[in-house]
Amino acid sequence: MEHHQHRDAPVLNKSVPVRHPGRWISAVIILAFVAVFLQSLFTNPNFRWDIVGTYILDVKVVQGVGWTLLLTVASMVLAIVLAILLAFMRQSDNPIFRWSSLGLGVVLPWYSCVHPAWCSGA
Repeated sequence: MEHHQHRDAPVLNKSVPVRHPGRWISAVIILAFVAVFLQSLFTNPNFRWDIVGTYILDVKVVQGVGWTLLLTVASMVLAIVLAILLAFMRQSDNPIFRWSSLGLGVVLPWYSCVHPAWCSGA
């Protein structure tokens, strides 16, 4: 077999990669903001880190964080279950399920926004 070279082979040029000066400028700006934030965090006496250190591991504070995390996870699980249920109802062939899912999908978020005491127990 003979090896023939093509006359119309592409010519390789010396391409230059695209420059992105905006990326470098934005990185410098973000790093400057982070440096100012950290400097303020460590040098500002108003943070009163001695008081924070005293109370951060207090039993009541740790219990409050635990309850907050538990309620957050429980509300996320409930929201996911309700969303899946409403999605199945919306895809149903039963018109009553479809219309009620639309109604519940609109009414429940609206009610929780206009009546926040519903969640707080007031």
